[in-house]
Amino acid sequence: MLSGQLGTEFNSKHYDDAKKVYSIWLCFNSPIKDADTITGYSINPYSLYGNCQTYGYYDLLSVVLIRLSRDDRPFAKGNKLIDMLKILFSHTISTIEKKNILTDEYNLNVKKDFYAEVDEMCNLSESLIEQGIEKGIEKGIERGEELNTINLVIKKHSKGKSPEIIADELEENVAYIKVIIQAIDSVDGTVTKENVYAVLHS
Repeated sequence: MLSGQLGTEFNSKHYDDAKKVYSIWLCFNSPIKDADTITGYSINPYSLYGNCQTYGYYDLLSVVLIRLSRDDRPFAKGNKLIDMLKILFSHTISTIEKKNILTDEYNLNVKKDFYAEVDEMCNLSESLIEQGIEKGIEKGIERGEELNTINLVIKKHSKGKSPEIIADELEENVAYIKVIIQAIDSVDGTVTKENVYAVLHS
């Protein structure tokens, strides 16, 4: 955002003409302890060595985090901006209701293409949620497969089979089997597939 101003807001001889920019992040489904809050972050100078008296125009970037509570939590009015955003991104309020609320309560001049824009935003958020679910399922499948492999290696290793033989029987890479066996041998107490998995991913 700052470098994008070069050639439009200032040229290479006048960097002092750069305008301050704000990066605003909307965080959905925030934990209760952080929900419905607005936090700003800015650049502040501090001396690492010596005592500089002139810092110049340094505060060119500010970050603002807006953390919204989950859509299924009871709606309680508070900050005007947060309330408006919660209405705008709600999955339980229809587009027509949103338009009416934003017009009547927030005095916003809603344009004709509002419906299309809101639908696009809602579809985007739903798409992101679906992608998150798919990733979670993939991770769950991967974890299940790895736990199954670890369990088989535990059984075969307990019978005194070498890493090479185990790798051949399971059609796995020998180096990978050796890593699992190392994890098995490093487990304190009862060896379970969950304990070995925890060692591998610690």
